Amino acid sequence: MSKKDDIKCVGCYEKKACRDTAGAWVFLFIGILAAVAMRAVILFMHINPVYAKTAWYVGMSFFFVFFIYRYNISREVYGEIIGRQLIKKLREKEELSESDREAVAGILCGLTSNKERINFIVIFVLSGIALIGAAAADIIMSLK
Repeated sequence: MSKKDDIKCVGCYEKKACRDTAGAWVFLFIGILAAVAMRAVILFMHINPVYAKTAWYVGMSFFFVFFIYRYNISREVYGEIIGRQLIKKLREKEELSESDREAVAGILCGLTSNKERINFIVIFVLSGIALIGAAAADIIMSLK
């Protein structure tokens, strides 16, 4: 059994003893930092354009790294689904091998990731705060 086979369902509800990899948490943090930086741009525009531009470059760079990571995960999942012909097997009610079952379980487990939901919530909340903050700053500036 390879080292990759030892970790079949990282973070899955069925394997509460499993932990997400350190790399997964690093990329979650990078994604959140990118979201913070991009939302800070609109507020920094009212303070100092250099800060706004710096936040934009930081945010775009971090998003670039984060989305490369997410793309690679998506590509791996796609490769498993296509390579194993999982859709065809399921639609045609073909027998799944034990390896196919593990692949399906791993894919479904990945879809239940708390990190992805955390990332979406952070982006949503920060977007709301940035929208309210930018509107308030625009109103304050227009009253001067």
